[in-house]
Amino acid sequence: MFVYDEDNIYSIGNFTNASELTVHLIDSDEYDGNRVVNFNNETANKIDQHGLYLRQYDLDGGGPRIEEWLYWGVSLGANGPPGNHDETRCDLAQIEWDHDRDAPDVANDRSGDAKEWNITHELGHGVSIPHHQPTDYSGDTDCAMRYVFDNWLLWMKSAGDNAAQWNAMPIGKDFCDAGDDCKAQIEVSD
Repeated sequence: MFVYDEDNIYSIGNFTNASELTVHLIDSDEYDGNRVVNFNNETANKIDQHGLYLRQYDLDGGGPRIEEWLYWGVSLGANGPPGNHDETRCDLAQIEWDHDRDAPDVANDRSGDAKEWNITHELGHGVSIPHHQPTDYSGDTDCAMRYVFDNWLLWMKSAGDNAAQWNAMPIGKDFCDAGDDCKAQIEVSD
């Protein structure tokens, strides 16, 4: 699996551990405009191997942060495999802003956990993993493909200064292998 990490944010995530894939971080000159990593092969190849493009991206368009909740990440193009997936955008600044707005007095800053979830979740789409069913908020709480937005908001509003409740908030950082079985859905080859 190849990932071009434009803004050096990959290490924040848990994708390598969650997916159990060998991930090679590449530079922009190691794949072409179509994200093909084996473009310089002197002999014909049967299948183009694509890399994923990961970047920090301000999803609210660069303006001041607004009061309503914005998505923390977006995957452009279809869910994987990587040849179908155009770009993975993560707005890590929005996560920090949401935390500072909704839980300024909480001693334990969980925004690092949310960033780890966000990167792992969005790259999961790049290798064909969809959201959990029957709803995006269902399934294994340890799985990164289970949405955390509503949980984050509810926990921030209810936890206040209750550190035990705040520390217990589930933020999945793995891919489940039962129920929705996200690990079994991983596709890397185009």
